[in-house]
Amino acid sequence: TESGQLHKEACGHAEAARGDCGHRIPKMGDLRLGLPSCMLGASAAAERRKHRLRMLIPYWSRLADLGNSKVLRTSYFWLFAVPLAASALSKLGQDHRVMLFGTDWVLHLALPFSWRCFYLASLAFAAATGLFALRCPEMVRRYRSYADFKAEGKGGSQVRDYYLAYCLKHRIDRDSVAQLPKFIHEFTLEHNDPRVQSWSFPTSSMEHNVELVELLSEVRVEPATEAEAFWHVHQVLDKANRLSACVCAVLFLLGITLAGIVMIQNFLYVWRVAS
Repeated sequence: TESGQLHKEACGHAEAARGDCGHRIPKMGDLRLGLPSCMLGASAAAERRKHRLRMLIPYWSRLADLGNSKVLRTSYFWLFAVPLAASALSKLGQDHRVMLFGTDWVLHLALPFSWRCFYLASLAFAAATGLFALRCPEMVRRYRSYADFKAEGKGGSQVRDYYLAYCLKHRIDRDSVAQLPKFIHEFTLEHNDPRVQSWSFPTSSMEHNVELVELLSEVRVEPATEAEAFWHVHQVLDKANRLSACVCAVLFLLGITLAGIVMIQNFLYVWRVAS
């Protein structure tokens, strides 16, 4: 049987054939799907590892404060300003004499921090905010709460449209439609539609998924469950494009680290001058 073959691969062909591994293979009617305990344990451990890895990847909502920061979005300005300023100051030299009111003043133009660190920090922040703007779903990027959503006069049809756009953007694959039946069952006025009643989960059939998305374009969110529908879709979109979210988080961390180095250099310079 298929479970017997999987058992051989898990415990070794010879041991499984002789039964030396000591693991019973239940019948296919068994509630544990006909898998021996060794395979069930390995599968559970693998799922736990995957879950821990997924938890390490931040959600978009956790990056929203940084991604929407007006201060960090000015990083693009520094990408152009820093090279120009560094070039101008290098031509003037570290010390520059100025005659003012008959007095010869010496201006110390040397900066207390590294231009390179400052420029790389700006580059990291610019890349992170750009990636956030491109890959973070609009619903998560614009609305931190249902109150923010309603404050712009949005409602159930916009909740549905955000979900529909997400499914179409991801080419209606299995992952993008995985939560659609729950959404239609629990939050729409069409929950009694025969198509909804017969579908409890998406299959690998593209035709099935296309029909499910077509149904989504027709449904209406029930006003009484609008807030729950909003958070359902918000949570689904919050987990979209996880690789991009991971890269974005790394870039923000790099930028913060480099900016911290610049601040420490400034602090040490002031401390040294004041001493």
